[in-house]
Amino acid sequence: MRKLKILIVDDEKYEAILMEKCVDWTANDFEIVGAALSAREALELFTRAEPDIVLCDINMPVINGLELSRRMKAQRPDVHIVIVTGYREFEYAQQAVEIGVEKYILKPVQAVELLRTAQKIRAELAHAETNAAQTKSELTATAIAYIESNLAACGLSLKDAAAAVYANGSYLSRVFREETGETVTEYILRRRMEKGRELLSSTDLRAYEVASLVGISDAHYFGQCFKRFTGLTVNEYRRKARSDRSGEEEP
Repeated sequence: MRKLKILIVDDEKYEAILMEKCVDWTANDFEIVGAALSAREALELFTRAEPDIVLCDINMPVINGLELSRRMKAQRPDVHIVIVTGYREFEYAQQAVEIGVEKYILKPVQAVELLRTAQKIRAELAHAETNAAQTKSELTATAIAYIESNLAACGLSLKDAAAAVYANGSYLSRVFREETGETVTEYILRRRMEKGRELLSSTDLRAYEVASLVGISDAHYFGQCFKRFTGLTVNEYRRKARSDRSGEEEP
């Protein structure tokens, strides 16, 4: 798993330095992406660096740590926030839980507790990423199965595939490309050309008949796509396929 990025937020410079230096973050596969001394600076760093974990104080001027946590969670709900504070009041801890803060750590900071908390978050993230990868693979496989079963359908598109797998079109498009290296549209066209090549090699069907069988109603468009895909016209490809076949049949 990649190194997790940590942002430290504390208006007390010494406390920020202590959190950064009390643990060998790099050796433990974490990366400190910044130490902000105010909420405004923290929001700028948060947007720019996209940390996975934020270690945040409560008592800060203008915007306190709880309000800052609300804003960060609103911007990126998946961020993991750990409150590190000297406040022991139940009210603060309760608000932190309501906001979705991961953990409430009391000062003085203990290196062991900080590291243990960060490692627990990493373990949870690793588990979630594994599940997400499995889900993406399953989604792509289902979309491919649908496309293969409907390759002959004219107008087959991303929209159809997304509806068939109950997914948002833009999400399926992104996941499909991540998993296969192709867009859904590119995949459909490639498989149609491969199927067309098989039919031209093994049958005497006319070009327009082959085009129809692979879901393309316009024979001229099929011919253009086929040449772009194979480098040969339909007739050139068929002649070559016959020549190759007759050569194989000779004793």
